[in-house]
Amino acid sequence: MMAALKFIVRRHPAVLVAPVAPTPRELKRLSDIDDHDRMRFHVSAVQFYRRNESKSGVDPTMVIRHAIAKALVHYYPLAGRLIELEGRKLAVDCTGDGVLFIEADIDIRLEQFGDALLPPFPCIEELFPDAPGSFSDILDASLLLFQVTRLACGGFILAVRINHTMFDGQGLTQFLGAVAELARGVLVPTIRPIWQRELLEARNPPRPSFPHPEFDEVPDANSITMPFDQMVCHTFLFGPKDVATLRAQLTAHLQKIATRFDIILGCLWKCRTMALSPDSNQEMSYAVELIKKAKDEVDIEYMRSMADITVLQKRVYNIPSTCMYLVADTIRAKWSELDFGWGKPVYHGPAEVSGIPLLPWFSSFLLSFKNAKGEECVALPMFLPAPAMERVMEEMDTLLRAPASDAALPQPNRMTRSAL
Repeated sequence: MMAALKFIVRRHPAVLVAPVAPTPRELKRLSDIDDHDRMRFHVSAVQFYRRNESKSGVDPTMVIRHAIAKALVHYYPLAGRLIELEGRKLAVDCTGDGVLFIEADIDIRLEQFGDALLPPFPCIEELFPDAPGSFSDILDASLLLFQVTRLACGGFILAVRINHTMFDGQGLTQFLGAVAELARGVLVPTIRPIWQRELLEARNPPRPSFPHPEFDEVPDANSITMPFDQMVCHTFLFGPKDVATLRAQLTAHLQKIATRFDIILGCLWKCRTMALSPDSNQEMSYAVELIKKAKDEVDIEYMRSMADITVLQKRVYNIPSTCMYLVADTIRAKWSELDFGWGKPVYHGPAEVSGIPLLPWFSSFLLSFKNAKGEECVALPMFLPAPAMERVMEEMDTLLRAPASDAALPQPNRMTRSAL
């Protein structure tokens, strides 16, 4: 049903929403973690809201627009524009110009999007217009673009496109949380923003203290091509029972300490390595061990080291797209709490399957999702070539049907470990 859904959005002209009160005119430098090459792009988020009878006759576009203007007084750097300083260093010129805002309408009801609201969404491009000056360059352009689209049923869709150098998912939900509070009549946001990005600037002189192979030059990093019409999308759902089944397949000590994030990424890693040892589940425990070890090593000293290497490498960050798959965890960003007065969203989170739409097979998100029983689940949408997707689906099915008695697994040998 969703695949066949087509619609055209009727948009009003884009306007700039500026802070409702004067804000400081100053220059704020981004951290050296923020401004490397691979952060200089835009990402999209979307929230779907049902009709609320208590809000009959109230226009959500006006409520949200006015709340944004109030929130920008507190989050005034977001109303500015990025500029590039010496050495390609990014900074925000706090001009107070404002953010782009569009109101729109479609003759579609919320239920026509289907029961399970998850990306990919139909006609998603209609919810994110490329307004002049918004996406062609991250410099001297609006740092945020909002579109509020009214639905025929009385609900609405809030779509946001952000400059990724300024936000991660948690940062965006903090700002949107402030907008939501102000939209509901709160006078001052509960969480007041603190800049302090200088804490993650490179030392003088830079002195990396950890190896950073992710910054090594990768000759084929940008050469991979894959026709999009040969790709298929499938969303894997992990409910509480599924996570318990996967956890039971880990070694005893990992069963006690592994998080849901570790387990699901370990499951994905197992599916990537199945060609080497398709009859064994050894890889999964080893993958979870690797993930936990890597997470434990990323402390403040590691982040300072990364800032140092970013500057030494002139902010060039090579991602070896031929041998990596990125998964971003958006579950802890608290999208579900974004209530602008119409209640909590039906769907909340990334608008696309991939964080990098031009390379949809390269990255994805872990999303929160409630199943028909009302259970909190994790959704993992993925794009893969059709034969690979078929194999991954078979392997996932095998893992999720494994009996709990298969829990204790031996450590894999080096041949299996080299599969990454």
